[in-house]
Amino acid sequence: MYSIIIFGNDTYITPKVPTLYTALTTGNDALNSIVYGPAVNPYIIHSGEVVQIIVENNDNCEHPMHLHGYSFQVVARGTGTWNGSESSLPQYPVVRDVVTTPPSGYLVIRFKADNPGVWMYHCHMVLHLAAGMMVTLVESPDILQSTLTVDQQSLALCREQMTATAGNCAGDTVNVFDTRGCNNNLEDANGT
Repeated sequence: MYSIIIFGNDTYITPKVPTLYTALTTGNDALNSIVYGPAVNPYIIHSGEVVQIIVENNDNCEHPMHLHGYSFQVVARGTGTWNGSESSLPQYPVVRDVVTTPPSGYLVIRFKADNPGVWMYHCHMVLHLAAGMMVTLVESPDILQSTLTVDQQSLALCREQMTATAGNCAGDTVNVFDTRGCNNNLEDANGT
């Protein structure tokens, strides 16, 4: 059984509350991707799952894709669109943390979720990353809540920068499913 993530057309936009803090402060609701806000492209995964990410590259530029927190298997890669067939997958896939998606092609990677945390999967080209070519993987926020404590120095730094450290993507701690105050588009993120 796989968790399948299609990496596609949605632009990542930085939330008002760092995603790790949302995972740590929203209780059981942290298991619902809504609390993170749609613009962080959140995917909730659970420890022990095998996760498959499919990248469909519709332009003529290569994209070096990087995954934080894991090493992954490269199980399919080529031009055109992946047909979903698993009959020709390699018996011993190459293991990486960065691999290039071919121009006008596809990339399929797999990894076992064994590192609870908030992890980014993104294009390693700085301009593409800045343009939002990224998704957020939130592994086992319930485990994080019982095993991770944020130090006071980190919280103080956030306060100095006027960054909220609790609640949903907008800092709402009462109705965490109300994401209207989140950075849901570029205008929200730029304050326009």
